[in-house]
Amino acid sequence: MSNIRTDRSRPMHDAAEQQDAQSSPHHPAAAGSDETGPFGEAARATAEAVRAVSRKASAAMTEVGEEARQTSARGGAHVARYVGAHPVISIAIAASVGVFAGLLLARRYSLQARP
Repeated sequence: MSNIRTDRSRPMHDAAEQQDAQSSPHHPAAAGSDETGPFGEAARATAEAVRAVSRKASAAMTEVGEEARQTSARGGAHVARYVGAHPVISIAIAASVGVFAGLLLARRYSLQARP
């Protein structure tokens, strides 16, 4: 059975569906037909190179994401230990940050209210 779609009433929206159709031995590009022109082989080689680079980039990003998760987990654990060991200092720091943010926001909105 062929992978080529015979129903042309709807466009191919699925990338996997398009890939399946193009990898079919009956597809002009796969069959080495002259319809692809002189650049067909170069286009296929370029597409394969792009796919390879994409796979490498995806693997690298997965690794970076995992390292970031581990680092943030260690940071969160460190903060939790510090807050547990020094609750009064932690409350004072949080209150100071809140007061500072409130002063900055109050100043910003009070300047906007003036003509």
